[in-house]
Amino acid sequence: MPELDELRDARLRAALGELHDRARSALRPPGPDRIPALARRRRFAAVGAGSALLLALAGAFWLAGAAPAAHQPAARVCTPVQARAFLRPDATPSQTEDLRAAIAASPEISDYGFESREEAYERFKRQFVDAPELVAATQVDDLPSNFWFDLPCAADFPAVQARLKPLASDVTCPCVPDPEADRSVQPADSPSTSQSPRR
Repeated sequence: MPELDELRDARLRAALGELHDRARSALRPPGPDRIPALARRRRFAAVGAGSALLLALAGAFWLAGAAPAAHQPAARVCTPVQARAFLRPDATPSQTEDLRAAIAASPEISDYGFESREEAYERFKRQFVDAPELVAATQVDDLPSNFWFDLPCAADFPAVQARLKPLASDVTCPCVPDPEADRSVQPADSPSTSQSPRR
């Protein structure tokens, strides 16, 4: 959903610009002789803490897949969507396989794949190419490995999320299906998804 990516990127750029302006003004004291060294160190620590908080918030928005804001309409019920299940930082190979098997066994999922930390970092760099300070402050280990998966019907996400959440650190989707919507988009006798072979 390019509109959501553009909106998220615009908000992130605005927040980073504001933080940059605040940090720049905070680092210019009226005169180095009038502010003791301890006060300068405290000011630098406060600016650093603010930067870390903004970086954490930006990462949370990025990991959440830019869920639509409240004023945006919810995704149509049977709109295809891609979601992600993030591995815990200390996930063992066995836990990774358990999550993969749960995804593969989910009838609502039409396709899926694995994204390593390195691949997630490369995607992050492409996504935030206009925010070099954010990219420079982010390390490969800051981004979790994850499984992406395609849902032909966004309304199926809550059920898939409930099934995968015990095995993952988080399961996110840029969709908020409308529970009141009518699922009669498909004939009643047809399956909700095609049963394609899993990779």
